[in-house]
Amino acid sequence: PNTQPWVVGLSNIRGRLLSVSDLAHYISGQKSQNTRTQKVMCISHNDHYVGLVVDQVLGIQHFNKKSFFSKHPSLDKNLQEYCQGYFQQHNQQWNVFLFSQLLKNPKYLNASINF
Repeated sequence: PNTQPWVVGLSNIRGRLLSVSDLAHYISGQKSQNTRTQKVMCISHNDHYVGLVVDQVLGIQHFNKKSFFSKHPSLDKNLQEYCQGYFQQHNQQWNVFLFSQLLKNPKYLNASINF
């Protein structure tokens, strides 16, 4: 109760509480659809320990340094502050999402609804 709509809830992972948020809902403003491929990514950075619901996890990907581009001309405006370039591989773009930027954002850190 009294949280932003993108907050899903709390979870206990090995005795440690973490808040769980819908990453797509936070970024786009639209709630993500529940699918079988959705996962919760647990992120630990500095003093923050959070769970982020993502559409899918494709495993570890390996990229050649030469396939990195720092500017993404068609990147969604809502993603720009969290992404730092992209890799181009097999006609697909892989954005470099900086979770550290998300965890520094006051909007994300203040998940309560202000009255």
